[in-house]
Amino acid sequence: MKLLTMRISLDREGHLSYVLLSMDPSERINQPNFIKSLDRPFAEIAKYSRETVARALNHASIIDLLSAGENLAKAVIPEGLADQLLRSTAAMLYLDLEEELIHFPWECVRIDNEQWIGSRFIVGRHVRMPDQRDPFLRPIDSKFVIISDPDGSLPSARTEGAALMSVLGSRRSVNLLSARVTKAEACESIKACEFMHFAGHSSVGGLHFSDSQLSASDIIELGLAPRMVFLNSCESGHTHDDGRDRSGLIQAFLANGTLALICTNSLLNSKTAATISDRFYSKFLDGACLGESFASAIRYPEGGIEWARYTIYGNPLYDGKSLKKKSLKWSIPVSALLVTIVTVASIYLFSAFPPRQEIELRAEEKLHHSACQNGSLSSCYKLGESLTHRGQTAAALPIFEENCESGDRSSCTSLAQQYLKQGSLERAKEKGAIGCSANESHCLGYLLALMEQNLTDEAKSLSVKLCEAGHGLACSVDATLLEAAGSLQESRDRHRKACELDYKLSCAQEALRAVRQDGDKSKLSVLQRYCEGRLVEGACTDYGSALISLGMIDEAIGAFDRDCSADTGFRSLSCELAGANILDHRPEKAKSYLEVACKAGRRSACAKLATETSQDKGNPCTGLQLTDCREYGYRLQKENNLLQASLIYEYVCNNGGYFACNDAGVLAMKRGNENDAERYYDHACKHDESLGCDNLALIFEKRGDKSRAIDITTKACERGLAGSCRRASNLIGQSLDSKLSLHYLARGCDLGHPESCNDLGYNSRTNPNKETAIESYKKACTAGLVRGCLNLGILYSDLGKDTEAITWFSQACNAGDKNGCDLKLLQEASGLAKEKRHGEASAILEQFCNDTRQDGCVDLGNLALDMNDKDRATKSFLKACHFGRNDACTIYGVQELAQGRNDLALEFCTKACAAGEKKGCECVKDIERLAKPR
Repeated sequence: MKLLTMRISLDREGHLSYVLLSMDPSERINQPNFIKSLDRPFAEIAKYSRETVARALNHASIIDLLSAGENLAKAVIPEGLADQLLRSTAAMLYLDLEEELIHFPWECVRIDNEQWIGSRFIVGRHVRMPDQRDPFLRPIDSKFVIISDPDGSLPSARTEGAALMSVLGSRRSVNLLSARVTKAEACESIKACEFMHFAGHSSVGGLHFSDSQLSASDIIELGLAPRMVFLNSCESGHTHDDGRDRSGLIQAFLANGTLALICTNSLLNSKTAATISDRFYSKFLDGACLGESFASAIRYPEGGIEWARYTIYGNPLYDGKSLKKKSLKWSIPVSALLVTIVTVASIYLFSAFPPRQEIELRAEEKLHHSACQNGSLSSCYKLGESLTHRGQTAAALPIFEENCESGDRSSCTSLAQQYLKQGSLERAKEKGAIGCSANESHCLGYLLALMEQNLTDEAKSLSVKLCEAGHGLACSVDATLLEAAGSLQESRDRHRKACELDYKLSCAQEALRAVRQDGDKSKLSVLQRYCEGRLVEGACTDYGSALISLGMIDEAIGAFDRDCSADTGFRSLSCELAGANILDHRPEKAKSYLEVACKAGRRSACAKLATETSQDKGNPCTGLQLTDCREYGYRLQKENNLLQASLIYEYVCNNGGYFACNDAGVLAMKRGNENDAERYYDHACKHDESLGCDNLALIFEKRGDKSRAIDITTKACERGLAGSCRRASNLIGQSLDSKLSLHYLARGCDLGHPESCNDLGYNSRTNPNKETAIESYKKACTAGLVRGCLNLGILYSDLGKDTEAITWFSQACNAGDKNGCDLKLLQEASGLAKEKRHGEASAILEQFCNDTRQDGCVDLGNLALDMNDKDRATKSFLKACHFGRNDACTIYGVQELAQGRNDLALEFCTKACAAGEKKGCECVKDIERLAKPR
């Protein structure tokens, strides 16, 4: 799968800069750089954006998420960037972010009418942390640890852990910690594990265990850094507003060197969360990369927005061992040298060392260390390189730094390469200029690093210098850059020079061009020699391509067979290219090549194969059930192969798989063909597919025909499509017919749609008789909608029924909702205060206030006033004010005014007034009246 990188930075003047990078030459990036000037501080934008997205997700509303995504795009996306992203052929997007930018919900930015960044791409995040530790590498067969329901209050998490144990236990060594797990027990297992899965309660403050929380500071202090972490608990991805505050769980694990982390952004449905984790690991253990595994998992439940509830930190190509470096090379044609050069040359320049569990010098390294201590710069360099190769960059960097300052240019270029990986371009250029001042061969590594980062301007000047100094690899790089710039003849000249310098990859490329473009058959012998001698990887495929151009089909097949049957990393691409080359000449043989490539995971080969099958038999999914065929269409859609995906959806829909009709309609809308979309949506709706009805209604609503939209959704609702009842209610509610709107909410609720029940409860809560609201919220809650439990608890709290409120807050808490746990404790504190058990109530509220919870501080202040403890009350209201409670600022100001401290009172009342607090403004007026002379 292709990967596109988007590097995002924020400068001091409030400008967001975007740079698009790709290692795939077929990826046409017409405009790689974009700038957006922000109209207000980024932290403010991020806070508002998180809140609006959280509301949309917690209401499970696609409409709200579309609206939120549009506002996000207006705030941060510069003109033209969305179009560039939509034109990309990549299936994966790697966001390279400064640390303070991680709080923004980038995945939920809307880039067209029906797509967000996170639905268009499989998104992974890299966070630029200057002090990030290197990954703590372990053998690849190390243990999984599954931690489920560690505080003993979440039975559904316990079930999830047991289910995962059955999936993982037969394939890996697994340690399952379940029900009433202490922090110490967990830490002991996490230290020794490779992969960690957590299902339980969590908060920004830490992971909840039976005796205490495992905080971010604990994680950093203990050096806990499993290679991959999956925090499958509600809102586990929440961070503090300050990106450089390492008190959040995400920052703590990443700072320690965790390579991949999956977390959540909203409340979760326990059953859905368990299904997602089960499907994720099943795919991941079969060898799929992080991105592919995640894409497979989030398709359940169908039609949902589960992708928006999860965030991936780490490269989507990560496969549980190391980054799939070769996959970048496999995803491009042989003729595209940009990545081939980087990858092939890396084999020679960066040979791999087996990983070790500890930073411990090996025998050879001890010898280098001893000589380094005695002043040998070359030994210091070799020690640094050895440490770097086995992943201990943090230990190697100081060695390179000191060696570079002592005059060792090789160390300077090694240092430059590491700075490039960290995103420190200026520091890399500074060290690279020092290291490459004499054009030595060690600069080739730095040149390749520049190409990997798509820094073509810097790579161009260095490749010219190194080529002139006689380095064939550099000449080949320069040839690639010239070809990308459209200077084809100059590119060929550079390849010839590289070949003269015995760089065989360029010799093969020039020979292929000579045969295909110039008709020079004499160069066939060069390709034949390289193919038969295995001198260049993929040479037989090049040889076969040259033979095809001369009409020598049988000979070409013989050459293709050699690469396609070889046990090399190039095999799948060779098979695909072979299939594409002979499709017009030997279609059956071509299909056999494509089948090999498809089975090896090359989706583009699968698409070609499906197209050919479709042309022959009218069936793009020969041998597949309709449900599997639809799933195949979805995979093609994720790879942006929309035309083939449309053909598959339409085939399934037209052959009785009505569940795919809505998919066909969605892609028709993407093509701008509203009439086709209407036809497919109508087909889905008539066959009781609720999403089809809703999308059909949206078309008519957009046309201004609201009555038709209402007619569609109401009829669907009466037929028993529960989801359409809520949509009908929303449409009718816009026409101010509240009674009829409530009728359809009640109908949806009776049909078992929890969102309809929750909305019915919300709209009935102001009625003098609260029974409808109570019963509706109960139905929503018992159907698994946590928000219904919360709303019912709040309603009982407003009615002064503490016991009932605590019951329903507890139910939300047991379902994994952090807000439910907090509200339960606050309600218990309120009940204790009413019973005059002030000490116990104060203890609960004190804990909340110390954890920066505004409500806890305000309640603590009010309790202190009841206890006539004015000093404690003043301190509590001051804390609440600092945490953002504007009413607390007013109360604090009034208290200061009573003490005669008018200046301090004016400061806090003015702050409250500026935030829209009416009583704060009244306080300001009182102070101003007192200040006037009598």
